[in-house]
Amino acid sequence: MNDLLNVKNVAIYLRKSRDEIGDIHELLKKHEKKLRDFAKTNNFFVKKVYKEVGSSQSFDERPEFMRMLKDIQEDNMYEAVLVTEISRLGRGNLTQGGKIQETFAQNDILIITPEKVYDLNDATSNFIFGIEHLIGNQEYNAIKRRLNQGKIEGTRLGNWTNGPPPFPYIYDKNTKSLKVDN
Repeated sequence: MNDLLNVKNVAIYLRKSRDEIGDIHELLKKHEKKLRDFAKTNNFFVKKVYKEVGSSQSFDERPEFMRMLKDIQEDNMYEAVLVTEISRLGRGNLTQGGKIQETFAQNDILIITPEKVYDLNDATSNFIFGIEHLIGNQEYNAIKRRLNQGKIEGTRLGNWTNGPPPFPYIYDKNTKSLKVDN
């Protein structure tokens, strides 16, 4: 991790998908603590924290991510962005992975996880990032496919599988069906 010697100012990017298990805000707090501790250990100054809740694959539907990219391109405020793992930046398609690579490389911004440093101006690091991004995209598509199959199977069994019930119904977790709220 020799690349860390020139890093002084960093941003933290946190993202939690809505479809992940657990309390969203509690998990974001844990991730933020982990990254702040990492920053402190490495004598980084955290200039900004971007917190995002959303499972969207599209950047346009992730306002904090878009704000971070804009800040990277316009403000030159930091040398690196800390994330808990590379998939937190996104599991999008090749175009979106390319946008991440282009923005970080053109602005000489490192991507740092507690385990690895990605310098996207370095051919090997860029290659590894690309492979990990593709694997993340495949994982995202597998999760979506399993979720949809689970909803189809639940519906076939007569269970409610479509989020919050419409008024005046409530979800009965014992029967996995809806009943009128009296």
